[in-house]
Amino acid sequence: MLIRNFLYSSRWPSIFLLWLLRLITASISDELPFNSQPSVQPYYVKENEPGPVLECSFSETYTNRNKYEPEWIKILSGTPSLIARDSNLFMKTYYELQEDQDTGKYNLQIKSIKFDRDNGQFYCLLLDRETGEQYRSTPATVMVVVPPGLPRITKQPVQPVKENEVVEMVCESSGGNPQPKFTWIFNNKTIVPSSWIKDKSEHAPRANSIS
Repeated sequence: MLIRNFLYSSRWPSIFLLWLLRLITASISDELPFNSQPSVQPYYVKENEPGPVLECSFSETYTNRNKYEPEWIKILSGTPSLIARDSNLFMKTYYELQEDQDTGKYNLQIKSIKFDRDNGQFYCLLLDRETGEQYRSTPATVMVVVPPGLPRITKQPVQPVKENEVVEMVCESSGGNPQPKFTWIFNNKTIVPSSWIKDKSEHAPRANSIS
């Protein structure tokens, strides 16, 4: 009986250590890689003005640069470009890397906004050098605001129309980012139903929008 109790009690240290190891492993695996990420709301900016700081920081486990490699990339019109990798900044003229390896800070500052260079999505990435697994932040959507041109009527009836007759009128505007939205109004200032309207826009800040 004494021998049985001794054998039973001697197992507890190993069981406890195994439980503790599992608990530590679970806490590490549950730790999220990002402490802070870019805002989910678009960054509305104007050309030639100082750009925003796109925030990104990593939790303690993921600050180990020997195991994890941080990056910033941008995607403009579907084309990705590498901005920074580790502490190497490849576009120093246009961007500034604000980093602190001890705290995991890895922010990106856009120095001066240009539509053709900055209107798109920016991502903070983290690459596991051992497994190849990649972690991606929420996208930072930078929206360079370009005002549209004045609307102009380019097509309308030239003859009187009859009641219940279908007529077509066209309004155009050039440029604009985000894409402009049209509203048609009757003479009595009531809004024309949206089901009567068809809009067409081209994806370019200087292209025409038609309603």
